Amino acid sequence: MPKINELLAGARVAVLSYQQDVAILNRMNYAPHPAFQNYSAYTPELQRLNEDFFGSGNAPEYVLWRFGTIDARFPTLDDGASLLRILSDYSPVLQEQGYVLWKHSLSRSNNFSLGDCHEVAGSLNTWVSIPAEPTWLRVQLDRTRWGTIQDFLYRSAEAVIEIRLKDGETEIYRLPTGYARAGFIINPVLRTDLDLLGSGPKQSITAVRVYSPNSWFFRRSVRFVKQTVQGVAALKFESVQPEPELAAARRTP
Repeated sequence: MPKINELLAGARVAVLSYQQDVAILNRMNYAPHPAFQNYSAYTPELQRLNEDFFGSGNAPEYVLWRFGTIDARFPTLDDGASLLRILSDYSPVLQEQGYVLWKHSLSRSNNFSLGDCHEVAGSLNTWVSIPAEPTWLRVQLDRTRWGTIQDFLYRSAEAVIEIRLKDGETEIYRLPTGYARAGFIINPVLRTDLDLLGSGPKQSITAVRVYSPNSWFFRRSVRFVKQTVQGVAALKFESVQPEPELAAARRTP
């Protein structure tokens, strides 16, 4: 990554993905966050450690990021709070080899906020509406006694989230319960780096529902907590002009 290394010039850089080796193999000044493999920050406590790191005075000047996840889970579940923090406090400056380099902006630090909590007492397999604006969602889905035993003896029963888009289409993703309890960006839909970079209009979600093929392992009631997200330009539904360096990188074959 010659262009990114030249721009870094030895500055500290974190990697927000599950491919930390890219910083090590390119001999960058790697500054790992506490749970540095983002898909392994599977509890609210682990995610809080990562968010505190990126929101602290020790936050690295740069973040190298290739947006994506594993196991067909909802795209913004992994380290959802850190994702929101970086979209607020960092700006994309360069793209190379499928990675985007984001730079910390002191003028944007701690610039986002979450609105009042709106709680919905829902249930499995029941649709819950989502506001037509940038939205943060927490989902509390508890296991039954059988589900707890099964989780201890074998592996966790699977829960899924189904989203309904504004055009009426639906999509289904895995919903690991620890990540869902911590919170994540539910609206707009963010699937790729292009969505993060604001290169075009984003899709809007109108409703979600949660269920499981093994419903006897989960309690019927589901708690949804919705909050609006303010102060994050990358989450606006309209198109945003990219940085000049990024625009040039996209035009390069």
